[in-house]
Amino acid sequence: MKDNLLPVNNMTNNTVPQLDHGQTGELRYWCFVLLLVPAVTLFGNILVVLSVVKERSLRNATNWFIVSLATADIILALLVMPIATWIEHCAEKTEHP
Repeated sequence: MKDNLLPVNNMTNNTVPQLDHGQTGELRYWCFVLLLVPAVTLFGNILVVLSVVKERSLRNATNWFIVSLATADIILALLVMPIATWIEHCAEKTEHP
């Protein structure tokens, strides 16, 4: 019977490979794009909330529903999107086994 074991590498002097300049430039580009999306999301949804709050004629049930959706998007842009961007950035820097 054949053993189905994975080979184990027990080296004590392992190094993490460095990114070359092409990969670093691409990584910076995507980090910029991934940080721009939450900023635009935050700006647009704040405009929606402010327009309904300031303009009396926009205060109806439908627009308050839209304000609640915009509020949820603001929370998403502040809490979830930056963390996801950080995780994507760190995942590119480290090599997973």
